[in-house]
Amino acid sequence: MNVLFITIGDNNVPSSRVRALQYIPYLEKEGIVCDHLQYRKGRYLKHQTYGTRTNLFNWFFAKLLTLIWKLYDYLIYSKLSILKIWISYSKYDLIFIQKVVLPGFLIKRMKLKCKIVFDFDDAIYTKSRLFTMKQFGYQIKQSDITIVTNEDAEQYVKRLGGNHVERIIGPIDSCRYQTQGGKLENNKFNIGWIGSQSNFHYLDIIKEPLRLLSAKYPGEICLHLVGVENVSLEDVETLTYIWDSGTEVQILDTFDVGIMPLKNDEFTRGKGGYKLLQYMSMSKANISSPVGVNSKIVNNGVSGFSANSEEEWFDCFEEYHHSKSLREKHGKNARKLILDLYSLQGWSKFLADFMMN
Repeated sequence: MNVLFITIGDNNVPSSRVRALQYIPYLEKEGIVCDHLQYRKGRYLKHQTYGTRTNLFNWFFAKLLTLIWKLYDYLIYSKLSILKIWISYSKYDLIFIQKVVLPGFLIKRMKLKCKIVFDFDDAIYTKSRLFTMKQFGYQIKQSDITIVTNEDAEQYVKRLGGNHVERIIGPIDSCRYQTQGGKLENNKFNIGWIGSQSNFHYLDIIKEPLRLLSAKYPGEICLHLVGVENVSLEDVETLTYIWDSGTEVQILDTFDVGIMPLKNDEFTRGKGGYKLLQYMSMSKANISSPVGVNSKIVNNGVSGFSANSEEEWFDCFEEYHHSKSLREKHGKNARKLILDLYSLQGWSKFLADFMMN
């Protein structure tokens, strides 16, 4: 069986890596031949994470580069990708489309020859201006299966006429993301977050709780931020790390607690909770806003904590700070939950079975 993966980006784009590309080695072990086509070049994703308003030259330069690469992606690279798909789609038995909405005429032609899997994470229908809702709805109706991350997106797809909808949270490679017992020798309570410049603003929710915690326990609190640079929280000791696949797991392993604060709106209710899965797969205690799928993933008080307000965030931080045994207990429960429900290994088998039947 021959499968073509069409993804929005490459392995450096988290959604493409998690929702599509990480399946390929497992599918190939099942005898499925997989090819990959990157729909957009995505170089602007690198530049938009650099520069801050405190350095106006760097900020302006980053914005300019972002605009140039976006225009190149949308006006040139994506059109060349459509041409490549048009030329090659007939060689495949199934097309796996990740977060890309293709022209209706191309989907119609593909449907005559191939099965179509359409996967999207996040509520892209609330933000994107790169496609019309008519195209989006048509692609859903023509897909043999639409894969989403949460209940809100599932109901949305069904309203648009999706015939077969599957909800897959993550999945997370539980073999890669597992603790090796790493611990920093800084004798501090290490709170960690992984993300990017584009979602760093969600940390505004916990600025005050962290400031109060640091003031109450001076010299004992350290915040670790993975995926951003040149940022910090006022009056909170902060360390930042450039995201790198080679060091990501090692850095995550040094966290005592992983956090995922979120505002509550239509877009965040459509998010996939991947940060939480990373922390939990690493057997880490965790605190998150109970928004969207987060409230489904975490069993509050058993495999982590949910926090709705600044007061609750402070209380959760303090409780974990006081009790290493509680952190270890929640981390152990979290890891078991990952293995039971959210592992890449289990969902790869599901996908392979669907493709071959």
